[in-house]
Amino acid sequence: MRSAGRTARYGAGSSADGVGADVGTQAIAIAAAAFCGLASGLLYDVLRHVRYGAGAAVGMLCDVFFCLCCTAEMFIIGMYFCEHGAGVWEAAAFLAAFAAYIFGISSSISPLFGNFYDNILKKFQKKNK
Repeated sequence: MRSAGRTARYGAGSSADGVGADVGTQAIAIAAAAFCGLASGLLYDVLRHVRYGAGAAVGMLCDVFFCLCCTAEMFIIGMYFCEHGAGVWEAAAFLAAFAAYIFGISSSISPLFGNFYDNILKKFQKKNK
């Protein structure tokens, strides 16, 4: 419902009538950003064991790959879920979920990846002997 003052000030078809974003769309964008933050934490755990077990060049490639994945995730969130690109709240949800994974969940999941990586490494070392 338009107020008489707003219609008189901006006109009947002005863009000021539709200022603001849909709350449901914002909630979906923030939830998607949080999910991508958790997925990035999981990817970081997977790449952590590769980085520490391999040489410096492989570690650098893993870091570049991780940064490209995080950038791509934020770009996709901005283009798919947000009207004009990802905003501060999406970035904050991404970082908060990533930090929650790294400082909360990672300690219980990371050893699984370490054991998996060690088993694969042992198999390759046996084949190369």
